[in-house]
Amino acid sequence: VKYCSRVAAAFATIVCATGALAQGSLVDVVEYYNATLDHYFISSLPGDIGALDSGALKGWARTGQVFKAYDAPAAGTSPVCRFYLPPALGDSHFYSASPAECAEVSAKFPAFSYESPSVMHVGLPDAATGACSPGWAPVYRLWNQRADSNHRYTTDAGVRADMLARGYVAEGYGLDGVAMCSPNGGGTFDLTFTSSALILMPGDVRDAYLIVTPRNGYSGAVAVTVNGLPAGVSVQLD
Repeated sequence: VKYCSRVAAAFATIVCATGALAQGSLVDVVEYYNATLDHYFISSLPGDIGALDSGALKGWARTGQVFKAYDAPAAGTSPVCRFYLPPALGDSHFYSASPAECAEVSAKFPAFSYESPSVMHVGLPDAATGACSPGWAPVYRLWNQRADSNHRYTTDAGVRADMLARGYVAEGYGLDGVAMCSPNGGGTFDLTFTSSALILMPGDVRDAYLIVTPRNGYSGAVAVTVNGLPAGVSVQLD
């Protein structure tokens, strides 16, 4: 999809534009289970997935559960931090999409290893109700209440009910314990200008193209606005 922007100038000026506005890509967050430990683990990182699928890290197998996240910042997302709990505290990992909770966990549990402030990017639920925005699915967080602390993260309400029946407790926002929100595959898009700068003389008119490139199945509308033009410069969007 191309949008043509006609720029007219009443005096000499240089109009600069950013080269591209890109968002992260959708990735699978894959769940694994270790029967010996009775622990669950999730990751969207290729290094983790490769090591687990190849058997380099022994004892882990895919459960078949997968949900979506972004691999970089995208509109409406928050970074997900990851902590490693050493063997004495669980030999497992903890995730949060709330920067405030990440900071709280870091301060409260200094023995945890703060592995990353952003292993993926997801939506944040409403802090009071746990509701996710339209187009986003709730990711429930459940804790095993054991000395070998472990959490399970799932978008499946049936899995959530099963874990509660097994003695896990819900953590997160709202009555259902929603920790984060997963995009429902709505996709994203890139915006790219054909020229990074336009040099205009008095009375000049130039055509510039803004190219919208859908990614990951994006099919929504794109609204284009232009702000911050110098005096005497106008834009006509066609």
